[in-house]
Parts: sequence; C-alpha cells; structure tokens
Amino acid sequence: MTTALDLRDPALWAADRGYDGEYETRTARVADLEISYLDWGASGAASADAAGTVVLIHGFNVQAHTWDPVASVLARSGYRVLAPDLRGHGLSGWTRSGYHVEQFGDDIAGLLDQLGIGSCAVVGHSLGARVGVALAGRRPGLVSRLALSDTGPEVLRAGAKRATAFGKARLDRRGFNTRQEALAYYQEIHAGWAPVYYELHARHQLRLNWAGKLVDRADPDCFWITRSAGRADDAALWEYARRISIPVLFMYGATSEYTDAPLAERFGVAFGPLFEAVEMPCGHYIPRELPAEFCARLLAFLSA
Repeated sequence: MTTALDLRDPALWAADRGYDGEYETRTARVADLEISYLDWGASGAASADAAGTVVLIHGFNVQAHTWDPVASVLARSGYRVLAPDLRGHGLSGWTRSGYHVEQFGDDIAGLLDQLGIGSCAVVGHSLGARVGVALAGRRPGLVSRLALSDTGPEVLRAGAKRATAFGKARLDRRGFNTRQEALAYYQEIHAGWAPVYYELHARHQLRLNWAGKLVDRADPDCFWITRSAGRADDAALWEYARRISIPVLFMYGATSEYTDAPLAERFGVAFGPLFEAVEMPCGHYIPRELPAEFCARLLAFLSA
C-alpha cells in the first residue's frame, strides 16, 4: 500500500532535491527519430496495460526533466510515469520534417505502442497540453484521462506574443559561460518558481557546444512553434477537442497571459460534459509555481 505524501513538505520542492535512482533514461526509435524518455516506476505496481500509467508532456523549448518533481510524486503514489523529450527537444532527435502538434503526438503514440501500453492518462503543460489534445483526438481509446496545464486548442494572442519573445530572447542570448550564470538567469526571469526548478533547468536544459558555451538543447527551428506554424495547428486542435469524450481537467493561471476564464469556457463547450476548469492563483507555469497544489489537483483527478 502506497503511503500518501505530504505535498506541503518544503523538502519536496527544495533546490537540493535529487532524483537520481528514481527513474531510468531510455531511448526508442519512433519512425525516423530517436525519442528519449524517462521511465519512473517501471517495476512498480502499475501495469503497462492499466490506467496506472501516466504520460507527462513538457512545453516549448524545455525537456522531460522539467517534470521531475511531479513525476516523483506520481511514482511514489503508485503510478508508472513516462516523460518523453519531444522531437527537437532535450535528448530526442532533431528533424527537418516539422514540429506540428500532430507530429509530436504521433511520436508519443508510437512510443506507447512499442512499450505495449494500451491505455494511459496524459498530462501536458503549455505546448505539451496542445500535444495531449492532438494525441487524445487522434488515438481514441489510448488516453483515458487528460489533464491540461494553462493551454489548450488555442492560446490568447498576448500569450503567443510572450512565447515568441521568449523564443527570440533565447536565440539572441546565444549561451552561457557557466551553469551558475545560467542558474542566475533562470532565477531572474522566472521569479516565483519553486527552487528545485531552477536547478533542474541549469542541469538539464543546456548542452555544451563546440565553442565551449552552454546553449539550449532545443532545435532553434522549434522557434516557429510560437509563430504562424503553431497557430496553424489551432483549427485541428479544436476539432480534436470536439471528438474527445474522456474526463478533461484544465488548470489555468489567474494571471496567465496564455489563457483566461472566457477561453476556458470555450474549451468547456468543445470538450463537453466531462470537462472541468480550475483557476489557479498563479501565472502560466502552474507546475513550477504551485507544485504542491498542482499535484494535489492532479492526484485527485487521476484517482476519481
């Protein structure tokens, strides 16, 4: 029997919180790409064919380790957790074929097929939420529950402009000389995150390039996700939302520029009667700003 965690314990979100030994880093060949993923709790009680598997999908320009605190809580609560690096992100391969949400979703579906997972819950933040909608809409029966963090089939124009500005700033920044320099940067631009997330970014977000600089792992071409190429996905995502007939939890930040209450109401009309929207007292980065509250909502949703 799994012992319930005290999500209010500051040690869960402390800067020195380590996760080594709690997961395995694995790779799979999906179509023509190497997809890297973290596997938490593969030997635990959850069956690969049961709803005890949870897939965590990260957002734009980050990677699977941004989920480490949430993945640890879920794994220690009895779930098997898979956290893939999306194509063009983290340790997964880059491609010239594109970075549309349907392609991201198909990669994850292919990974799950290889692992023999026929049903799972899916949790996505930001871009990952949009990928989750595409995955659930394109593969009926594969996704049993869908939790979306602060985005969905559409993003407010202010949020799209903010994402574009962030993407451009990353390209203009070029790189860091040291991880301490990177850590200070993340602390400055993302005030309000739980301390552990700064450390995770500084450790996993960057790669050492040929010039000895620490640069983002993501393919620079992913920048176009925040522009017209990303907006072109909206129409298909609205259609997928109307097809979905599973429970959907939508958490959105009260001060987020990406979503608001009227947009949440529109999502509810599209997703139907099994949709629930919850406003959280924070900005866009709900899992990093309010990790305890996010996990509490998520665990209740998964076990309902």
